[in-house]
Amino acid sequence: MMRPILYLTAEIGLEPGLPTYAGGLGVLAGDHVRSAADLDLPLTAVSLYYREGYGLQNLDEEGAQTLSFPRLEPDRVLEPGGFDLSIEINGESIQLATWKREVTGLNGHTITVWFLDAGLPQNDGSWQRVSERLYGGGPENRLRQELILGFGGLALAEALGMTDQMQLHLNEGHTAFAGYGLAKRYSLEKVRARCLFTTHTPVSAGHDRFDWEMVRNICGSDLTEALTALVPGDRLNMSHLAAAHARAINGVSVTNAQVAQDLFPNRDLEAVTNGVHLETWCMPPMLRLFDDCLPGWREDQSLLAGAVDLPDEALGAAREQCRRELVQYVNAQTQAGLREDLPVLGFARRMTGYKRANLILRDSQRLEALAEQFGGLQIVFAGRAHPRDTEGQGIIRALTAASKATSPRLRIAMLPNYSMWSGRLLTGGVDLWLNNPIRPLEASGTSGMKASFQGVPNLSILDGWWVEGCRDGENGFAFGSEEPSRDDPGDAEALYDCLQKRVLPLVTAKDVGPWRAMQKQAILTAQDFSSRRMVSDYAERYYRQAV
Repeated sequence: MMRPILYLTAEIGLEPGLPTYAGGLGVLAGDHVRSAADLDLPLTAVSLYYREGYGLQNLDEEGAQTLSFPRLEPDRVLEPGGFDLSIEINGESIQLATWKREVTGLNGHTITVWFLDAGLPQNDGSWQRVSERLYGGGPENRLRQELILGFGGLALAEALGMTDQMQLHLNEGHTAFAGYGLAKRYSLEKVRARCLFTTHTPVSAGHDRFDWEMVRNICGSDLTEALTALVPGDRLNMSHLAAAHARAINGVSVTNAQVAQDLFPNRDLEAVTNGVHLETWCMPPMLRLFDDCLPGWREDQSLLAGAVDLPDEALGAAREQCRRELVQYVNAQTQAGLREDLPVLGFARRMTGYKRANLILRDSQRLEALAEQFGGLQIVFAGRAHPRDTEGQGIIRALTAASKATSPRLRIAMLPNYSMWSGRLLTGGVDLWLNNPIRPLEASGTSGMKASFQGVPNLSILDGWWVEGCRDGENGFAFGSEEPSRDDPGDAEALYDCLQKRVLPLVTAKDVGPWRAMQKQAILTAQDFSSRRMVSDYAERYYRQAV
């Protein structure tokens, strides 16, 4: 019998209007919970509530990014949890309210997602700020958020009567204090036998690390000394703390696990490649096509193998409707003047240097010539930069400038305020999904999976999930160097060459048969990268093995 699972995550994307996610990590957590509900798993999820979320992105005429933070009180979007919790940190009692949202699966199985709320007047202001902004407020606030998530999550589990029997799934190092707290109650050996740690970040700089002096000031001497013994080093490494309590550690793609291995000496990282909740991310025209032509696919995803027999005319009509909806929305938001009859490339993800959103703009004359040669080309960009990421903000300004310099043949738009809602529209509405990170820094790349399921082939560097999913020239395209180094000139040249010789001749050909065949193969690929497959992997390899 499977032990009940306590799944902890600092962010979770359940719906666009619930401000509890920032990006891929939170969206993945939401898909994990949805598929766990579909599979009837005994999982309970715990996160934090953030009244101001991660902020709304605003761009001025020059592409300068500012963020606004409208407040949303939890009682407007969540149900009361019914538990008032109290935890003690460094002799201080911190009160927590609880809120919840139910997620119901295909068979009616319900999973509760709990949100901890420290924004109560009886708490000191430094603890109230935990529940203000996701990843906001500097390192002191981040540490406090992670303390509340870990210790508060255990307090909730005890209130639910789960503690004695449960296993832990720690989604990133932010959740590590839960492992520590449970081991203090029982034993390190017992917790390790039933704890899994998932890491998404392949580079050291992406893992939370806190100065020991700050840890001592907030946590007190006793807890600091105990943490120092567990994870010695010049700073408290939260991922190492999570790993110290875990029986197994997994990365989120085969490449990600290989690259992150060096960050965890003396441990063997395994791989569970991410997946996406297909129904959630599919635009209505494609959903209707699948329901009409592949009845029962929602319950039995193996039926998606029948995508190869989808009628070309019906597939083409659904894809054109998706593009039409995207173009109309982008034009309404940006006045970009996109056309519904020209192919659209899409690029949407966090704007930061290693993702290289502006790689395709490196030679604007070459890009313009390609657009002229093939009768027109359109590119839609979306994504936000971290407020302290000056390189990422510079990329947004460059994309905005490029959108102003467009011609009748080459049209470019920079869409502000990328969200779950616009993410579905973008991945489903474009014709090709572009991805060109510096290899091998892409953890997984779930947006490409969402695109593929909707008949949108990927045009991508071989990194993340595409290393496993790509059948070059059959279900999409691979370009660029496979070496683990940055080569912007070489990768840009490879991208232009791929567009000119392979991609655009296929997309714009009068005979649409080969293009439809590739779209069908893209759909077929997605069944191997669904979150149902992902969660099934977790269940068989880890959840059922916890002792």
